[in-house]
Amino acid sequence: MTTATYTYKHRQERHVSLTRLSVILANLGMWTGLIVGLAILAR
Repeated sequence: MTTATYTYKHRQERHVSLTRLSVILANLGMWTGLIVGLAILAR
């Protein structure tokens, strides 16, 4: 029982870290697109 709970918790934490990573990547992509767009407009 304890092992199942531990495995579940571990899986949840891994899922949370994956979600956080994807959010960070999405933010980076958004900022990159914004900067590139501004650079193209400013040229």
